[in-house]
Order: sequence, then C-alpha cells, then structure tokens
Amino acid sequence: MLGFVPGKNNKEQADRLKMERLRASFTSDPEVWSHIRILLKDVLEIHQVSDRESNMIALAVDEAFTNVFRHAYDERTCCPIDLRVSCDGNQLTVELQDYGRKCDASKIKSRDLDEIRPGGLGVHIIKSVFDDVQYDTSPPEGTVLRMKKTFEGNGSWKELK
Repeated sequence: MLGFVPGKNNKEQADRLKMERLRASFTSDPEVWSHIRILLKDVLEIHQVSDRESNMIALAVDEAFTNVFRHAYDERTCCPIDLRVSCDGNQLTVELQDYGRKCDASKIKSRDLDEIRPGGLGVHIIKSVFDDVQYDTSPPEGTVLRMKKTFEGNGSWKELK
C-alpha cells in the first residue's frame, strides 16, 4: 500500500510500487484532484494501459470525484475522500469512499442522452468506462463507489475487454 505524498514525483511513487495496490486519502477540494489523476494515470502507464483508455479511466474517476463533491459533501472542500486502486491479474478495481451523505443507489441514473444540455453525464461516463459499478452504503458513514474493469489476456493490460 502507498500513501500518496503530494508534491513528490508521482511517476516515481507509482514506479516504486509496480502498483498492485494504492491507497490515497485527500480532501474534497477539486484542486487536489489533478494530483490524484496524475498518480492514477502513472499507475495505469506502468501496467501498459493505452493512453486512450488511461484518459477514459481518469475521466470516469474524475466524474466520480465530482459527484462526491456535489452530492455527498454539498461542495464543501475540506471533507475526506479515500481512493483505493488494486490490480488483480487482469482486473482493475477503483474504489472511492466518502464520509458524507449516503447515496440512494436506486435513484442514481444518468440523464436521457437525447436531452441536449450541459451536465448530468457523469454516471453515464462511469458506467461506459467500467464493466461493473456498485454503490455500497453499508459503512457507518458515507458511500463506497466500487468500479471494476477487466482487461483481456493473461494480465496484459494492453487489450481491453
């Protein structure tokens, strides 16, 4: 496990791990997310995920951060978020845990794609990028968003399912 150290060389931190597990705790401040995004992309690069797929995964995780910021924390910037990333064979699991208002998973849905307007596509993006998306409200506080993506081959992350 690795605790993310802001200001350190993200690539160096990820390389040192050869990334099987990553854990980072940070605040809900959107200015912090760029550091987490860079670390996540560095980890995916180590596992030879294509730039296109790495960008899509980072976008989906960024959308998840945004949803936590808006809905669990009412746009407060000082609230805790835990990020856990694990690589098991050919499966990537990304978990975001907040400690704010619990979500009602039955009400989480993307807006109709035929409706032309900005916003409201975060859930659609997350579900398009990841194979399996689950909202776990069993912790005493908050929600754990668990997102899984399976890659083809024997641990080769170059080809996506």
